[in-house]
Amino acid sequence: MPRFLLSALILTLAVIPSHAGGCDQCSSKPPSPYFETKAFGNAKVRVSGEAETMIAENQGGIFDEVPAFKRAIAPYNEAIRQDPDDAFAYYDRATIYHNFGEIDRAIADYSQVIRLIPDNADAYFDRGNAYFENEEFDRAIADYGEAIRLRPDAAGVYMNRGNSYHQSGDAERAILDYNEAARIKPDDALVYYNRGLVHYDLGDFDRAIDDYDKTISLDPFIPQAYLKRGLVHRDMDDINRAIADFAKATGLDPDYEVAFYNSGNANFTKGDLKLAIAEYDKAIGLSPDFTQALLHRAVAHVYLGSLPEARSDFESLKRQAPNNGYLGLWRHVAERRNDLPGQLGDTVSSLDMDEWPAEIIRFYLGQSTPEAVFAAAEVGDRNERINQIGQALFFLGEFALLAGDNVEAKRLFERCVDDCEKRSVEYRAALAELRQMTSDTD
Repeated sequence: MPRFLLSALILTLAVIPSHAGGCDQCSSKPPSPYFETKAFGNAKVRVSGEAETMIAENQGGIFDEVPAFKRAIAPYNEAIRQDPDDAFAYYDRATIYHNFGEIDRAIADYSQVIRLIPDNADAYFDRGNAYFENEEFDRAIADYGEAIRLRPDAAGVYMNRGNSYHQSGDAERAILDYNEAARIKPDDALVYYNRGLVHYDLGDFDRAIDDYDKTISLDPFIPQAYLKRGLVHRDMDDINRAIADFAKATGLDPDYEVAFYNSGNANFTKGDLKLAIAEYDKAIGLSPDFTQALLHRAVAHVYLGSLPEARSDFESLKRQAPNNGYLGLWRHVAERRNDLPGQLGDTVSSLDMDEWPAEIIRFYLGQSTPEAVFAAAEVGDRNERINQIGQALFFLGEFALLAGDNVEAKRLFERCVDDCEKRSVEYRAALAELRQMTSDTD
């Protein structure tokens, strides 16, 4: 049965927001749910040979020209003109629309099929997939429910409905659907992979590991499974196993930049800055605008004492977000750690001072207090607050360190290690500072 990672949910981080936190999956291959495209194995579609070739070429990213699209659907337009109740012509045309990315038109034609053949489980399933790609998850769930009512033995429909429940925030129902899919088809590796995504999001790391282990035992050639298991190992502080899993992911897919990035992060956490930079190099070589990899590489260069290389990465980031206060703050810290005056005061007029981390910048300029910084960090949703508090701890620690107050700096860095998101660059930087402070006292 054909499967793919649903491209509609793939997000690429274009610029670093003012409150940038960590990001495990913000390049071009995040572990989105695997998605079943032919649940019943006997779809009633009679696409012509020429159209089938065009669809196959378009899926490979080769053939997306408008004339080809028009040629592909022309026979079905004519068939529908001659017989407006030709359900198969609608179905064929919907398939072409769907594969060419014309999702709304595909939905309209699937709806015509359902109008003409109300008990067609395939049409409900395919329209559900189209709704899923449109991120209309409630409608996708309803269509998958109809497909299940008509054909209750199709594991792929349960899996896709589980994906829809997951994306709509209903983890409990998602897990129930994945459980049913696994009961119907216990040797389907991708069901366990998708269920692992939910367990990971819930923070149930033991069950997530079990699911990824099962995925890998059934199909050892899914790089995303190794990536996700590596992230769980990282969150469980088992860095060596995380690094081993990231290596397996990149071994299976040498173009998997997000796996190289996470391998860099794990090595940074471990304290191997040179190897971390080598992994970031690979990620950036594959995706030159990979902002989080650029940021982490810049910071790794800071702690390795390679200021020219750090400056180069900060300049690349500045071109992406010229008024970003967060980047300006990091650049200032890099300069000050190398006994240079820093440029924060000279550049503050060009920075966005209406959003976080403006209060930290004001503190560095002598215009605020630690209490005001922490109060500002408490504004926003839960994830924003966690990121901002971690950044407040780290940058106040850096300020204390630069002022010669090593006791206060150590206290704040230790709090950052305890409270910061483990995926954040501040977490890794705080670890680097504490290692350096320990080595200085040995």
